[in-house]
Parts: sequence; C-alpha cells; structure tokens
Amino acid sequence: MSALLPYANLGTGTRREITAKFKELADGAFSQRRYRDAGRLYLTVVSGIVPSWKDVPLQATVGGGGPSQWTAYAFLESEVRLLLSGCYTGIASCYLQTGDVEQALLWCEEAAFLAKTLRYALSETHFDWFACDSEEDLASYHLERVRTYSQASNIYEILGNTGKATERRLLTSAGLDSIELRDVAPEILQACDALKLLELISLLLGSWKKLAIKQKGLMKARVGFSSFIWKSRLYIGGGSLTLHFGPYYRDLAYLDLEKMDTWHFLPRLPADARETGEWINWTFAIRDDKAYLFNGRDRVHFFDLGQETWGSALTSGLSSCLREIQEPNSQRITYQNIGHTTQQVVGDRLYVFGGSHERCVTGCNIFLQLNLKTFEWRRLSGTLTPGSISDYSCPGPRVSACSWVDDEEQRLYIFGGQCDLAAGLRAGEPHGRQQAHAYRDFWSWDLKNEQWRMERLFGNVPCGRSNAASTYNQTIGSNIIFSGINSNLSSRFGQVIFSCAYLADTFMYIPGPPDPLTGKRKTGKWKQVLTRGFPTYRQKATLLTDQGTGKMYLYGGYPERAIHTFTDLWTLRVDVPSGHFEEVNVDEEGKSARVGPWQRCFACCSIGNWKKCGGSCKGKAFFCDADCLRNGWKDHKAMHHCQKV
Repeated sequence: MSALLPYANLGTGTRREITAKFKELADGAFSQRRYRDAGRLYLTVVSGIVPSWKDVPLQATVGGGGPSQWTAYAFLESEVRLLLSGCYTGIASCYLQTGDVEQALLWCEEAAFLAKTLRYALSETHFDWFACDSEEDLASYHLERVRTYSQASNIYEILGNTGKATERRLLTSAGLDSIELRDVAPEILQACDALKLLELISLLLGSWKKLAIKQKGLMKARVGFSSFIWKSRLYIGGGSLTLHFGPYYRDLAYLDLEKMDTWHFLPRLPADARETGEWINWTFAIRDDKAYLFNGRDRVHFFDLGQETWGSALTSGLSSCLREIQEPNSQRITYQNIGHTTQQVVGDRLYVFGGSHERCVTGCNIFLQLNLKTFEWRRLSGTLTPGSISDYSCPGPRVSACSWVDDEEQRLYIFGGQCDLAAGLRAGEPHGRQQAHAYRDFWSWDLKNEQWRMERLFGNVPCGRSNAASTYNQTIGSNIIFSGINSNLSSRFGQVIFSCAYLADTFMYIPGPPDPLTGKRKTGKWKQVLTRGFPTYRQKATLLTDQGTGKMYLYGGYPERAIHTFTDLWTLRVDVPSGHFEEVNVDEEGKSARVGPWQRCFACCSIGNWKKCGGSCKGKAFFCDADCLRNGWKDHKAMHHCQKV
C-alpha cells in the first residue's frame, strides 16, 4: 500500500477538495473489495494532510508532551481531522480484510490517538477525565469515534484481550449509552487457537506456577506492605491486616527463594509510628545493599541488608521543593504520610513520582529526586495537588502507577495509575467525582535531558489500570505487568456486580531496538502473555524479579475491599530466551492449571468450580463429573502417581 497516486490525476480544485475526492474513491474501492487499491488511495489522502506522512503511525521522537510534541495532529481543523481519521480507519479495515491483524490494529490505534489529540486544539486545557469533543461538528465527531473504537474493540476481542476490548467499547459509548456489564470469565485459548494468533499478532506463551512454602503460616496476611528481592531473598515489611482500621505492622521478614523453607524475621522498624506514621503503602528503594523507605518526611529510614540493622538519614531541601509550588498566601501543604507512589533508583539518585498524601487523597504528579550521597532533594516537575487546569507537558496526577528504568538507564517509564476522584469527592477536594479515572497513558522521563515524553502504545496493549503488579526483568530486557483494577469498567461475577473491573491478564513491554547512529531506542511494543492458568483476580500484589536468576515472583494482593487477603506465591515463566519456559510441563499444565478462581477438569479441560481428586495426590487434579473422573483416572494416575485412599 506504499505506492501513492499523484494529485494531478483528479484535475483542478483546492487541495482540500481534491483530498476529499480521493477519500470518496478510496471508499468506493473498499466497497468493491479492492482492498489494496483502497489502501493506496487512503494513504494518498494522508499524504495530502500530514506533511511527514511517511512517519505515520507517529513515533515518540521528541519530548514535551501535548501540542509541542504532536504538532502534526494538534492544530488540524475539525473537517480535516475527521477526514484523516476516516482514512486511518479505512486503512485498518483494508489490512483486516487481507488478514494482517497486526497492521489493522496499528492503524486503528492511530485513529484513536488522533482522537486523543483533539484536546490539544481546544481553547482550554483539560484533564484526561474530561471528554473532549469537537467544538464545531459534535455529531460527526461522535460517529467517527464510534467507528474507530468499535473496530479496535473487535480486533482486541479477536485476540482475547478482553480488558482492552471492553475499554475501547466504553469509549465508543461515552456520552451515549452505558456500557454493558460483562461476566469476569477467563478467556482460555486452545493450543491451536493460541498458535494461530501467535502468527498474527504480538502474543507470547507463558506459564504461572503456584509455589509451596515448606513451613506455612508464619507470615501474617496483610495489605499495603512493602517488598523487594535481594540476593534471591523475598523481603516483606509493614502493611496492615485491613485496608483502613489496622492493626498495622512494623515487622520485616524474608523468604529464601532457593530453599523455600520458611519466613525469617528480622529486626522491626525501631522508629515510633508517631514519628514516621503508619507503615502502609510505602515503597522500598534499593541501592548499595540498603533498602530505603521514603514516606514524605525529611528523615529517610533504611535497612542495611548486610548488617541486618536499621538506620536513618536526615535529608535537606524537601521543604524548599514544596515551597516552590505553593500558591501565594495559601496554607502550607505538607507532604507527610505519602503513599501509593512509584519509585526507582538510578545510580545514586532516588526518583519518586505521584502518590497521595494527607492533604490530597485524589493523587498528585509531583516528581522528586533524592541524591543518596548528599541526601539533598530536587523537584523535577509536577505539583502536590491538581491545579485548576491540566499540564500537558507531564503525566497527570495519579496514584499506584507502574514504573521501570531501561537497561541503558536512559529513560524512566510510567504506565497507568488512577486519579482517585471518588476519594477526592468524599474528602471535599477539587475535581471530586463519583468515579475514579483509570489512566491508559504511557510516559517516559529522559534521565539526561530531564524532560517528559508521551510515549505511544503499540502492539497488543493492556487496558488502563492501577494497583497493578509490575517488574522490569533485566535478564530478558522487558517489563511485565499483571493484574490491577480499572475503575471505569464495571464487571460481574455470577450475580455479584462490582463497580470496577478486577484484572488477571499478563503483558510484556519490549523496548524497541537502538538506533545505530544515536543509540537511542525506538518505540517499543506490547505483547500479551497467554497462559493456560493464572493467579486469581487481585490488586496491590507485588511482582518482583530476582535479577541474579532472572526468575519472576508474585506475592499477595487482595480482591474487592480486601475481604480476603492473599498470601500465595507464584512464579512466571515466559517463552523468550532466558525466560525459564523450558521448565514448563505443557501437557500437565493443559490438564491441571488453575484458572483464577476456577479449576480445569483434568479429563475434558473445561473450566468451572470442580471437585478435586480425593486420592493420594492431595488435589493435583480436578474433575467436573464422575464420567470425567472415570475417563481421566488412568492418565492422572500415570502423571501424578496418584493412588486411591
């Protein structure tokens, strides 16, 4: 579809009139099923609108965010924007008809991104939770939006990415009808279907395996804990038994991931809670065998991993950083008891982004840097509370985002999170609404030039979410995201309706290859990791990588309102080099892998609330009925050495 037709072929007329004629010809060719001709004609229209049309779909090559970063789209007239969107959707349809699902999705998402940039052309700046419509032609804008998002939703549905499919359908219905509630059910693909899709689109095979700890029960169930892995030890500290009412913990323990024997308890955090606040929703940051805890106060506590003792350091400059962004004559806002931040250590610098604090439960976008040698603070961007208008040059205010740093330590990435507008409404804060806003954007911070850049989301991307588990695996050079919640999607499990969608899908972000001249990486791609089984739906779990072995571990989390808190431990294997997928017994997993809250029948592989085997295997297999037990007993006995008891 790369060969274009010259504009002179359509005779005289203004450039806009000739462009519209090409669009009509393209639509006609598509209706006649001449998809390759239609694609060439649509691209011809694009070349007449976008000067750098060969760069479409647009890459994130410069920083700044907003209209300064996306000048090709930011200032288009409404009529031209609609015409261009129709061409993108048309190109996607051509690719879909010719069987190229990946290219179809790419152009669908370009149309969706074009719609997102509409806000940059409006006279006022708006936060992401405000729907931005065309000020000139509302009906045509809605019609094109329905077409764009409906097609994208259908493609994600084909791929089994139900979270993104539902999210795109929600955007289709925004301002029209409410979205239909859907059962939270596993999308389990048969092997042949998975292999077929692997050939079409960005998908990977993976495997979740639940691990057994020899001596159980020593680690108390908890929410809001802090965690990290150091030298093949999983450390868990702090947290609370309940979401809001305690009791609060100040203990610290580790599990040897090689021995898997028991939890070993270490000295408790000695500082009193009246000095530090309760240890809940804090984040550990590791550097030089020390685990740092920052919660918005001048004194930073740390645990010396070699000596197994606690210490602290008094930092400087935090108050002056906060005064830089205080409104004149306003009451001084403190930053104490900050939680739900995302933090990364790069060299001897600690970076802290976002979170909520005692004066702003909605979420903020302040971005701070702490020098771990001098213990001096710098403010890099953002504010302690959301202002009256949005700042397009940086990520919006949020809590519980995912973050990671690339191998070259050039960029710090931020994905997702949410602005808890519902909590803000209850607290009487500005911007309060009945429903939180789940971010579905992607940003990176240039660690050298100190500038934000809005990234593009290419590939089979996750839906917006917060409270997700995330880890960057240096061994495979990719970031993994699992679970979380989306507050903008309702869901139903049986007869129970939830006000948000709990997720249990797995995604991998693979950075693009480095440019041979500049060394800078190109825009990466997202892939969904297909697994036959998975840990049940949850939020606020921790996903960590043992960088010494490259193995990934998931621990804890909780479902709705922390009615039940998980203490289970899982490992994830992915079918990439050094992803430990060779350890997976594919045949056994296909018959016995647990699928969230459901079981898989060992004989017929159906999914449901089945009964476990009562033999000596102690429940390694489940069966849906007596016939399947009888038909599958021989294979189960041979695979698991089960005997009747």
